[in-house]
Amino acid sequence: MRTTREIARSRRLLALAWVLVLAWPALLSGQKAAKPEAEVKADFLKAFISMTDWPTNTFAEANAPVVLGVLGADPILAPLRANPALPNGRPLRIKELASVEAAQGCHVLFVATASAKSLADVAARLGDAPVLTVVELPAAARNEGVIHLRKEMENEVMKFRYDVNNAAAQRIKLKLNSKLLRLAKTIY
Repeated sequence: MRTTREIARSRRLLALAWVLVLAWPALLSGQKAAKPEAEVKADFLKAFISMTDWPTNTFAEANAPVVLGVLGADPILAPLRANPALPNGRPLRIKELASVEAAQGCHVLFVATASAKSLADVAARLGDAPVLTVVELPAAARNEGVIHLRKEMENEVMKFRYDVNNAAAQRIKLKLNSKLLRLAKTIY
């Protein structure tokens, strides 16, 4: 009989496989992805969530929704709201946040480029709370947050890459899947 942890791990691996199946051909062929940028970012974000383990007391129930806060108005909200489920079947509750103060109760916080000025408040406000922070900011801000999602030119084609601040994840007791770490451009 498989344990809950083994089942969750299998679901996360399946989620990663789907993201790779959807994004890999476009990355390899050097062609633009057929999906709009916001949808690609939403897929990455869902994969990151599916491949993260929170401390055992974080969720009241095993099937409780993951609460995702999006700081500021961002195009990523539309594809997230259109399909508010994670690849592993867990529900996803999306909250549009006007400020970092509203992030209370979120398990994940996405900080888009437009909200960069709020980033300094994020670390102070969240402290050591087990919140997966995914930031889309210039490389100079890469030490902020747990996952840094960015666009990068490769062979004259814009592609998404991500870096992982694993030390920050460990400090707040988040366990990131080994495949998530292996596919990261940089781990620091």
